[in-house]
Amino acid sequence: MAAADAAANTRQSIASRPAAAVVLRTRDGRTLTGEADVGIPSADPQAQWHKLVAKAQSIAAPVIGAARLAKVVEAVEGLDSAGSIRPLMKLLA
Repeated sequence: MAAADAAANTRQSIASRPAAAVVLRTRDGRTLTGEADVGIPSADPQAQWHKLVAKAQSIAAPVIGAARLAKVVEAVEGLDSAGSIRPLMKLLA
């Protein structure tokens, strides 16, 4: 199968669900493909929370800093009992 066909098949197979796909073409002409369904939430809400916090740390901490991100996480975690979302919005502005 040609490399373009492999890439097209990979894209088509994941089009209906959140996924990440990688297609590598090696110097010797081989095409290696892989995919992962990245949209599967954990059945355990606490585990899912930790997964989302880890994702936020990897994406947002380099941009807004670890200390500010920790405050954002704390504000989000406390939304159920918060009287207002203003403190969270200030952190995000």
